[in-house]
Amino acid sequence: MRKILLLAVVVLCLCSCGKKAETGYRINVEFKGDLSGQILDTVYLRKPGAVDTALVVDGKACFEGNMQTPDEVILFGKAFGTKGRQVLFFLENCENNVVLTFSKGGITDVKIEGGEYQKFYDSLVSARRDIHEKRKFAEVLGAYRSSKDEAEKAKLLEIWKSISRERDSVCKAMEDNYMASNPLSQYALVYLFKNVENFSDAELEARIAAFKAVPEFVENKKLKQIEQAAAQLKAVRVGNKVADFTQNDPQGNPVKFSDVYSKNKLTMVDFWASWCGPCRAFNPTLMKIYEKYHDKGFEVLGVSYDSNKDAWVKCIESEKLPWPQVSDLKGWGNATVNMFYIKGIPQNLFVDQNGTIVGYKVNRNTIEQFIKEQLEK
Repeated sequence: MRKILLLAVVVLCLCSCGKKAETGYRINVEFKGDLSGQILDTVYLRKPGAVDTALVVDGKACFEGNMQTPDEVILFGKAFGTKGRQVLFFLENCENNVVLTFSKGGITDVKIEGGEYQKFYDSLVSARRDIHEKRKFAEVLGAYRSSKDEAEKAKLLEIWKSISRERDSVCKAMEDNYMASNPLSQYALVYLFKNVENFSDAELEARIAAFKAVPEFVENKKLKQIEQAAAQLKAVRVGNKVADFTQNDPQGNPVKFSDVYSKNKLTMVDFWASWCGPCRAFNPTLMKIYEKYHDKGFEVLGVSYDSNKDAWVKCIESEKLPWPQVSDLKGWGNATVNMFYIKGIPQNLFVDQNGTIVGYKVNRNTIEQFIKEQLEK
């Protein structure tokens, strides 16, 4: 997930945009410190589906609007630094104060005063920071990146992973406790949306039904998105019959998915694109696996999320990818995106000869073992 700076603590109200609206939010932004050389003219607010702008006057700016559901937003602008530094916080319908302190090198401190959910968000940030400081996460990461000794790098990597596991475990426990106490809060809705893949079909159905029973959530856009995601996830559960589709190969010939998997004991659908670095980085590994198991009944069907046919075909040819390839050349508008709940690539889906799903999002590090076990059944 993209890493964005978030420093969030409570501060006193420092500026005002005029009379407070009865409903909706107000964000009071103030710039302090050494502002010499900073470009302070416009500040931007990226919300779900929109970007708002506000002019900076006398070191202050203001946003006003309405959030149907509290959600994460990003505050950014030219003054935030040449490295694209951004401020992420949790916005809800209340008074919000953001104070950014500068030195000649850029932002040195960010302080936020928000509503109920921001305060909980702050506690998560504080917990993460405490663990990082206690276990010297920054030092470990720096040493790992600078080390030239493979044995030392391996040791540092394990420490890095250990710190990350501890941090994630602590934060998950905090979130679980909050959700247990506030199961129908708007923060809980956002949490459900962001973690929808971690719930079973039954859990999703129960949670969606509980939210829909509350009048204020009936027409909520995020709840509708969760319902859509739940339906898509249900369709890709292991044991279900896979949905069929037809797309063209590089020569323009239609290829039906069921015509591919019905001829093989195990078929892997490889969702990828020529512009996807991690996808192409995995291709050499997948080729070795393909060469090893293809004669034993293993096939791959590449489904590309390219929109540029020339780039797609050139990549297939230059990397000598031996398995069948298809695409509708619509990029992220590819029909399989919603059909198989694809939120990122590379991604995979495995089906047997009857079209029954036997694997979904199999970890790349365990793909070969998974294929071996499936073929031995």
